[in-house]
Amino acid sequence: MIYFAASALGLDHKTVAQAVITMAIPAMPIIVVFAIEYKVAEKNMPSALLLSTILSPLTIGGFIYLLAV
Repeated sequence: MIYFAASALGLDHKTVAQAVITMAIPAMPIIVVFAIEYKVAEKNMPSALLLSTILSPLTIGGFIYLLAV
């Protein structure tokens, strides 16, 4: 989604690549705090955070390879 949005805005390839890689970084632990505070998906957030952290080397590495930064 970020790739298509940044491309649609006419950004240069390097900026698009940087935006995509930045968005591939795992979610911050603050989402767990928000989930508990607002009582939304409290039980799912810690595992989502763990999964995104575990998969981040694959996603970030994959995006770097695809975008040839």
